[in-house]
Formats: sequence, structure tokens, C-alpha cells
Amino acid sequence: MIIIDRAVAVAARQSTAGRSVAMVVEEPVLVQGLLCLFEATWAACTRAMPDNPTRDERNLLERMAAGSTDEAIARLLGISDRQVRRRTARLLQRLGVSSRFAAGAEAVRRGWLC
Repeated sequence: MIIIDRAVAVAARQSTAGRSVAMVVEEPVLVQGLLCLFEATWAACTRAMPDNPTRDERNLLERMAAGSTDEAIARLLGISDRQVRRRTARLLQRLGVSSRFAAGAEAVRRGWLC
């Protein structure tokens, strides 16, 4: 389905004879209903998408939750302090938070940490 400027909807499907069939809808009430259906379906799909941490992200989160410093994490993971800071920044961005504490809380909320 395609919705254009919240004014026109185009819905297409494959017919039983193997031909494509499309319908153009311009009636405002019907377009609004199709828009609501589309948005509800989209919201359900985005929530259902897997949002699991990578192995590296999980290792980093576990070390952060244990209270390890960047230096200690770097030694444990065999990477540089700078790489730990980069990975931490990317992880915070992915979680949509601005602190390590908030990252831990968000990771628990998402089920990434127990």
C-alpha cells in the first residue's frame, strides 16, 4: 500500500489469475482508515523486530554493569581504552541514552541484562 500526502491511497495485490490488481482510493474517510491500518501494522512490525545486542555489546554491558573502568574493560577484552570509549559511545547511542547508568537501566528494560 502506498499513501500519498494523506490524500490518496493505492493498494495492490496479486489476483488469483496471476495478474496484478490495484485500487486507487481518494475518499478522505477511507484514506484515513487505510492510513491508521498502515501505521498500526508498521508499529507492530517495528516492535516485533529482534533488538538483541551483539556479543561485543553484551560483553561491554556486562563489564560496565560490574563497575569496571574503561582501562579494566580494555584489558579484559584485549582492546585499547580508546576502542572501549568508542564502543561505549556507540552503545549509548543505540540505546538512546546519555550515561552508563541509563544504559544499564535501558539494557535491563530491553531484557539484554538480568
